[in-house]
Amino acid sequence: MVVLEKMYNFSAVGILFSTSVDVAMNFLAAMLAFMTKHDFTYFVTNRTGFWTEKIVMYAFVLLLLLDFKQVGMRQVSRAKNVLNALRIGKETTTIESIEQTSKCEKVLLNVRLKIFMEILGALVAFFGCLQTLSPSIVSIIVPSAFFGPAIALFFGHALFMLLNENSVSNSANIVTTFPIKVRKTIATFDIALASLCVLARVFSKGYSGLVLSTLFLLFSVYFTFENEIKKMSKKNKNKKNDGTNDSKNDNSSSSTSNNAAPA
Repeated sequence: MVVLEKMYNFSAVGILFSTSVDVAMNFLAAMLAFMTKHDFTYFVTNRTGFWTEKIVMYAFVLLLLLDFKQVGMRQVSRAKNVLNALRIGKETTTIESIEQTSKCEKVLLNVRLKIFMEILGALVAFFGCLQTLSPSIVSIIVPSAFFGPAIALFFGHALFMLLNENSVSNSANIVTTFPIKVRKTIATFDIALASLCVLARVFSKGYSGLVLSTLFLLFSVYFTFENEIKKMSKKNKNKKNDGTNDSKNDNSSSSTSNNAAPA
């Protein structure tokens, strides 16, 4: 668990650092060009696809630290707790407990494979960012940084959702069936996000790259804070309904008072 967390942190911080250094260096170069040639267009435009990669990488760091790592560690912890409860309780002799143990071990294996692909994607993105920052730092040929999040989302999340038929219950130490419709829906969104990364790589220059990378950022923010957004939306809806009911009650009371008044 500790090693996995460190791998997530190392890769995410590495991507964030190399991307930010690249942005800072280009900003200084742009300031020098502005002072000498009065030309600031390189930094504020996206004609080389510079900002497309940076936006995608910042979104990927958000996913790595606040979504992938949190969910992955929680899934591993739950699966281990169920296995320990079954083994310590010496309940692995019944048919039902044997099935539970087998399902839980399979879930744990799938989660670990998902985590491996997420970390692999993060490392690909990290070395891709280093090569973009300075080709001399990375002497070997590595894939573009865009393929990092695509690997994590497609080979990690999407395949996990399609292959993993069970999940560990949040409220009880049991393994329950993961509905196929829910898995397919989540996998579809993961594949769509991975496709956005690939498209952003292909059409990285100009406004098309900015649109694709911004969409990836917005979807990443939504899926990272999905529960919080839903809670806020529900809270605002309840407040609105309460306000509407209070207004109706006030109007009803006013109407009753007017009808009861003497002519």
